[in-house]
Amino acid sequence: MRKVALQADAEAIWSAVKDVGAVATKLAPGVVTQSSFENGMRHVTFANGLMIEELIVSVDDSARRVVYAVQGRAKHHQASMQVISDGPGKCHFAWITDVLPDEAATRFANMMDQALPVIKRTLESNAHPTGWQPKESRENG
Repeated sequence: MRKVALQADAEAIWSAVKDVGAVATKLAPGVVTQSSFENGMRHVTFANGLMIEELIVSVDDSARRVVYAVQGRAKHHQASMQVISDGPGKCHFAWITDVLPDEAATRFANMMDQALPVIKRTLESNAHPTGWQPKESRENG
């Protein structure tokens, strides 16, 4: 499981996460170069050329959670992304993935670790007006 704190309202973040066809623009631009959604399947192309199809299992507005299953890459690969409110103007993004065989889990974990900082930056900057910077950036700049 990967989790990251976000300085943004949970509903604003959820609006981006639940748009399952817009991963390349609203979630992980640069890591994902193309994404689309049709007939229950999300099609994702990564910057390294890897192309995958993900069955969207559920988009749950009340839990602010998306569940998907990657098709044809591992014996089993199911994941979820969830936005949890931590109060006004703050929340966290949780990303859980289960992969079999165990040997494949490291490859997917590395991809998640590379994507998470991009996801944080993208979600926060898209949830705020132009010119906004995370608190840490303002303190260090």
